[in-house]
Amino acid sequence: MCLRRFVFVLSICLVLGLAPGLSAQPVVVSPSDLADWLIGPFGTAPAVDFVDGPATPPLGAGSYETEIQVAASKIILGRNGYHDLPLTDLTALSYWTYIDPTATNVNNWYLNLYLDADGDGAYETRLDYVPPPAQVMQGGWQFWDAFAGVWLVSTGGSSTLADFLTANPNARINAFDNPLALALRWNMGDTAASYVGFVGNLDGVRIAANGVGDTTWDFERVAPPSGAPEIPTLSSLALALLVLVLGLAGLVGLRRRTHRGAGRSA
Repeated sequence: MCLRRFVFVLSICLVLGLAPGLSAQPVVVSPSDLADWLIGPFGTAPAVDFVDGPATPPLGAGSYETEIQVAASKIILGRNGYHDLPLTDLTALSYWTYIDPTATNVNNWYLNLYLDADGDGAYETRLDYVPPPAQVMQGGWQFWDAFAGVWLVSTGGSSTLADFLTANPNARINAFDNPLALALRWNMGDTAASYVGFVGNLDGVRIAANGVGDTTWDFERVAPPSGAPEIPTLSSLALALLVLVLGLAGLVGLRRRTHRGAGRSA
């Protein structure tokens, strides 16, 4: 394979092979700065904490951990700021989870999306994304692409977001007609006993939307010191490697041209 073709193929692999679900500029969420996340219990408060690890999180050194010990125990991590956003403007929605090997319950973190399905300005529908149970494992970080996944629809059935938009082209994000309500909610636990025995973590939550931006949130036990550089993401490391490869290719090309010129002048 010639050098140019090798560089081209390697460049494509680097760009497409970045860690999924990570934007280039992660925002750290820590106990001292929740970065506009609203976190709170519903029912009995479960055991929760910002922790280091477990294993190697997708971003930074830590994550948000929850343990469900009793029935009717739930924690909600939510964001507002997306009220009345056309669902067509949503371009990415994903997150990473980890289930502890000691957990006796592997029901995973799930996501609620509240909508005005017909665009009349009133909340009517909730979509629930639940990671496919058959794909859930313990003892390792897993990436979930909710944007491309299948959602349960509160009015019945299931659908991808693309299919839901085909049937409801005017759908807009709307939680109970309240701009301050949490229209996007990551949940662990329930009002029943179905999550008792869960121990696991959440990290690398990404939301991207036209007109709003593309942000990935990195949950950490300790916020980085003020003015400290961002921990490099896999995206930035891959970009640096790409620049290095292209630079080396340029040097090799320059040497070849110099050698050919010297040969012609001899």
